[in-house]
Amino acid sequence: MASFLLIGVFLLVGSMFHRGMRYGALVDQRVTAVHLAEQQMARVRRAVEEHGDWVTPSTDFPEHSEFKVEVTFDRVRLYSPSSMLEQAYPFATRRKISDSTRRVNVVVRWGKGKSKTYRLTSYLNQAPLQWNSKDPIIMKLDRGESPIRPGEAIRYTATGYDADGKEIKDLFFHWNVVPVYGENSAVGRVRQSHDGSIGVLGNRVQTVEGQYLELEGFCKMTVTALLDGHLMTVAGKKVEMVY
Repeated sequence: MASFLLIGVFLLVGSMFHRGMRYGALVDQRVTAVHLAEQQMARVRRAVEEHGDWVTPSTDFPEHSEFKVEVTFDRVRLYSPSSMLEQAYPFATRRKISDSTRRVNVVVRWGKGKSKTYRLTSYLNQAPLQWNSKDPIIMKLDRGESPIRPGEAIRYTATGYDADGKEIKDLFFHWNVVPVYGENSAVGRVRQSHDGSIGVLGNRVQTVEGQYLELEGFCKMTVTALLDGHLMTVAGKKVEMVY
């Protein structure tokens, strides 16, 4: 009986020791997978900062050839200033941020089975951009002409460009009107699309009493945008208001 119990204890201890060894090896593999995923995510961040585009750097780790690393970029739709506030507007006109942010997925696999897969996910912003030194914002007359008569309006569009001359996506604009001083100065009524890509100047203003007035004189439309903390304002050509 004593020999039987002793053999049983040896078998139990051996089985537990074998399971402990297997679990320890699995923990070591998972720790290695986490380390490789974090290294690969750092590679992706550095590559995006250096190239300014969504590029996939090398996924090779020669010292851990048994691990396979994959990187994917998913497009995401964010809203400015927030999703809750933008829900007040129709879906088509909400201020979307769709090009300057991606969801990066780093997947590390080894062996077979779901337990031998590790996924690391992070949101990554595009590398900071700088305004074009020559034409940071280009205003174009889209509809109408000067002079603007009572009840009429002219429409502008605005596009921002970076230091490489490429169009800047996910940029929001604000329009304003300023009088041309030194001449017969005037202002007008300014309206704009929700994202500010379109600005409209009309020959009619409303007084505090609620009355509408037509004006006569000269003014200019200005458009402003913020890029990586740098504010840029440009003015269009002067236009004339007439009765």
